[in-house]
Amino acid sequence: MKKESVVRKIDEFGRLTLPKDMRKKLKIKEEEFIELVLDDEGILLKKHMPMDMKKYFYNNYADIIYAETGKNVAITDRNKIIATSGSNSFKKKYMDKAVSVYLDEIIQGKELITLKADDDIYITENSKEKSHCVIAPIYSDEGPLGTVIICSDSSDQELDDLIVKTCQIAAKFLGKDSNM
Repeated sequence: MKKESVVRKIDEFGRLTLPKDMRKKLKIKEEEFIELVLDDEGILLKKHMPMDMKKYFYNNYADIIYAETGKNVAITDRNKIIATSGSNSFKKKYMDKAVSVYLDEIIQGKELITLKADDDIYITENSKEKSHCVIAPIYSDEGPLGTVIICSDSSDQELDDLIVKTCQIAAKFLGKDSNM
């Protein structure tokens, strides 16, 4: 990314305003947290990504869900897919890809979504999922963090209530875990 520089005055309360174009480029939305890192050269401001720090844990968690359910699993933060488990084609298709606007709307909607294979499911902008999926938003006290997604291997495999409940429990657990 090209370096940009902006000079801002700090107000009497110690606050400063991040320019709108910078917030847009970094996908920083209202009510999200900014991390301030102090080093010898100054202060670095960056978007706080609490889920990104536990990538190893999330991959193991996705592997366990896949081992127990036999269904493809993806865990996302607000920007990208941070863990996958399941078929090689599923993992290759989604790992480290940016989440779609559609998925971000689900995150902000706070509702568990169950989708059929003939529904338009865009986990990433450029890939339409052609299987049954359940998507559960992950929330913490800080607000929306991401999603847990469980998908069948094919369009003819529907997801039963146990899979839906597993997805919901996983999302709640990961939301609680981020508060620790």
